[in-house]
Amino acid sequence: MNDENRRFKELRGILQLNQEAFGDAMGLSKSGISNIENGIRKVTDQHVKLICGEFNVNEEWLRCGEGEMFVQPATFSLDEYAKKNSLSALETEIIKGYMELDSDTRKNLMTHFKAKFSNHSETVATVEDNINTEVEKYRRELEDEQKGETLLALGEHRWKSS
Repeated sequence: MNDENRRFKELRGILQLNQEAFGDAMGLSKSGISNIENGIRKVTDQHVKLICGEFNVNEEWLRCGEGEMFVQPATFSLDEYAKKNSLSALETEIIKGYMELDSDTRKNLMTHFKAKFSNHSETVATVEDNINTEVEKYRRELEDEQKGETLLALGEHRWKSS
């Protein structure tokens, strides 16, 4: 049995899965898992991809024994985010202060601001509708005026022709 097969078996133990449950997750039979763990079958690329995807295993660890067994989740740093997005010290403090509030208070704040922004959106839409109405009225006036000038010019042309 090679090291990759040993790590395969070690992983199953850490996950606290029997061969049948581990095989079900990978689409293999209990005997297929046993054959891999005993070195009768090799761990294939497909096995590695399935294991890493299904159990969040570090591929480098499974193949070579290097690094952590599991992929470490990415961490979020507000300070790094603030720097990357050029947030001011005040903006960063506001975000930190918000996160320190209890969940009920945050929920109430969100409800309040949603209502405020909703009203603002409605106001903007109303102003835009009013502007569009005025523009349409002005357009009709200009078109009517142009028709009048055309009719007047047409009348003058007829008068000169007579």
